[in-house]
Amino acid sequence: MKSFTFSTSSPSSSKLSCSSPVNSANPQKGTESKRKNPFDDSQDDIIKAINLDEDTPDTPPLTVRSHPSKIPKLDGKKVDKPACHEPLKDNSPENQPEMSETDKERISSPPISNEGVNPEEFDTLSPSEETPLPNESEEELVAESSSEEESSEGDSSVDSNDSNSTIRNRSKRKKRKTKKQSRTKKRKGIRHKYRSAWEADDRFKDWIRKSSKGQRHFYCLPCNQHYSCQGGTSVVDKHDKSAKHCSNLESIKNVADVFPTKKKIDTSSKERKIKEAEIRMCLFMGEHNISFNSADHLVSLIKAVAPVANEMTCNRTKCTQILKNVIATDTVESLIEQLKADDFALILDESTDRTDKKNLGLVTRYVTKDLRVIDQFLALLPCPDATAAGLHKTITDYFKENDIPYRKNMVGLGSDGPNVMTGVHKGLHKLFKDEIPHLFSLKCTCHSLAIVASNACEELPKEVEALLREAYGYLQHSCKRLIKVKEFQDFVGVKPHKILKFFDVRWLSLERCVDRFLEQWSALRLFFQSEVLEEKSEAAKPILQKFNAVNKLYLMFLKSTLPLLTDLNLEFQSERPKVHKIYSSVTTLYELILSFYMKPEHLAKNDVETYKYKDPQYFKPLKDIFVGGEANAALSNQNKNLPSDLLQGFRTKCLNFYVKLCSEIQRVFPFNSNEMKVSKSFSFLKPQNIQGINSISSAASFTFTNHLNIDFTKIDLEFLKLKRLEVFNEEKFHEMPLLAFWQKVALLKKGDNSEAFPLINKLVRYILTLPHSSAAVERIFSAVNLNVTKLRNQLDTDTTDAIIQAKAYIKINQAACYNVPVPISMIDRHNKNMYDPKVP
Repeated sequence: MKSFTFSTSSPSSSKLSCSSPVNSANPQKGTESKRKNPFDDSQDDIIKAINLDEDTPDTPPLTVRSHPSKIPKLDGKKVDKPACHEPLKDNSPENQPEMSETDKERISSPPISNEGVNPEEFDTLSPSEETPLPNESEEELVAESSSEEESSEGDSSVDSNDSNSTIRNRSKRKKRKTKKQSRTKKRKGIRHKYRSAWEADDRFKDWIRKSSKGQRHFYCLPCNQHYSCQGGTSVVDKHDKSAKHCSNLESIKNVADVFPTKKKIDTSSKERKIKEAEIRMCLFMGEHNISFNSADHLVSLIKAVAPVANEMTCNRTKCTQILKNVIATDTVESLIEQLKADDFALILDESTDRTDKKNLGLVTRYVTKDLRVIDQFLALLPCPDATAAGLHKTITDYFKENDIPYRKNMVGLGSDGPNVMTGVHKGLHKLFKDEIPHLFSLKCTCHSLAIVASNACEELPKEVEALLREAYGYLQHSCKRLIKVKEFQDFVGVKPHKILKFFDVRWLSLERCVDRFLEQWSALRLFFQSEVLEEKSEAAKPILQKFNAVNKLYLMFLKSTLPLLTDLNLEFQSERPKVHKIYSSVTTLYELILSFYMKPEHLAKNDVETYKYKDPQYFKPLKDIFVGGEANAALSNQNKNLPSDLLQGFRTKCLNFYVKLCSEIQRVFPFNSNEMKVSKSFSFLKPQNIQGINSISSAASFTFTNHLNIDFTKIDLEFLKLKRLEVFNEEKFHEMPLLAFWQKVALLKKGDNSEAFPLINKLVRYILTLPHSSAAVERIFSAVNLNVTKLRNQLDTDTTDAIIQAKAYIKINQAACYNVPVPISMIDRHNKNMYDPKVP
């Protein structure tokens, strides 16, 4: 690489030499010698003195540094990059050339600065935006250029090095001119960045946020969009005043905490108080063993009483008196007024609570003016004497004490079926019928169906029921065994469900136990095998022996048969009127069971009262008896594995089960009995049956309907008019639900605004009042057991009765505790006299 050096002995004998690089292993530091400006008046003399001699003995060489981009080109080729500084042999001032005035001014001029440029708001300036050099005018640059051209034309004898120097100087001047022209132009292309100070500005702090798209954008929370920052604060202010932004901001004005700002938690803030209140409520529930389900109503209740909560005073004594002498008393008196005015049915049952107290539960059924059927709790009475005479005395004393005309207004009586209730000679039903000749009495349909199923199951091997009970008893109190069962459940791939307990007194427990046991059959069998083989458990051996294929077939048979009874049982647990469906539902079930084992020819020739369900000559062959889908499939697969005598015995047991089931249905629901005939005559109550019935006088001809004083001819005429009513066909009343249909009929009027069908409405109201089961009073005892617990075993009967009355009041009003209406009569009772109910 070559370097360019100036050799100066005097201003008139300056020489420019091109020499090889000097060894600079030990460079000496020093300032470069001042050189004469090549653009002053002595420019021509300097150019003429240039030569290419390498030795300059008079003065040491002066190294000239040049940036690679500024190296001139010679003959289209770029000159090599000059070497680094070479040490000067003599830097004394007397050996340096004199500087012209122009050079002195250039050296003393201040450096270029970027004053006025904000590095936080603007990008770095482009070359076209640099600040112009001071002390350098456009005229001087043009003059220098023209002077250089003249000197170049005047001296054509200059060698190639002279030409290179000229080109280099021209390039420098041209670049300076370009910088000067570009810096005189107006700045443009300023790009603004996001300022965090905007979030503190009162105008923007509620909605502006930093954008995720970068520093050149801002984010608007109400608009949910990113916008460019180009234009700075003016653009942000313009967006703040835009119609779209104002509309979006207004739409969310009422929404709490729309903008997720980072705030320090204020110990006195509203949010903290709300959280504290919720924590206290949960502490209350935990302290007093309250079910978490109550939290659904508790919060709403607190909100309802919040306006006056600070002035409330309701501790233990006051709460008890309000329940007993305000809520319960007002509810019972309202019900008693209803029983005095209209017909009602009485549903009753007796039970013993956890504290060994015998209680008699009374529920009444009545129909309102708008044809709403209501089952309402009347009273929970202590009953030390549970005989028929004792129960009768307890009930009649209560009616007399409250002046209820039960002999006139009580039209129905429902209970379960023990002899103390339904005995023919001295049962409770018989005692009331002696007093009330028109009384309609009925055993609970749900209890009757449960008895039918239980008695029919006695025809099956006892081993099946024993398997259900013993397997549950082996597992129920052992956590270790339950964990082991769960491991087998996971291994087999069944759901980790618990084994259910079979209760004799629960109507639907048998079917659920059978379904669950079959679901867990494989896992349970593996578990008991492990208990016998690994744990050597003697108690598990007899249980394991019962896990055989035959018992599994019996469980499959029960799984297909029991739903027929439980589904009907569930239907009659409803509080809706079902007395008109007893006959049709029972006969349908009866004929379906007969079809499982009897020949179709016999069923086609007889009716429900003449079927010979016990005669073997009308039975199907054993192989054709229906035993259920799962059992049939299992028999097909295991026909070769099981002995023929076991298969024969299984089918015979199933046949005996069907025969016993039909026998129990005939016994509990005798089809020629007065009750079943009444239910059959009430079938017109179903709107879908009206068109197929010609007369309803039979429904009004029974002994218990005599007190209605209905003219049979007139009621049949009304019924015929109802069937031919144009509005009946147009609006398709017969396709409506039962209660909705008869409510529409009751609203029909004549021209004089009287009832269009008064006798039919009277008969319908009476039928809807009759009970079909005692499920309503069973629910009362369930509520009693939820309140009279081990921890609350000191509750007396009056307080328990008040709690049930409060539940009944909420249910009747079809509301919840936090929004149930409180009548004026109840508020008037809330005074100091409630602590002494004897004071009027």
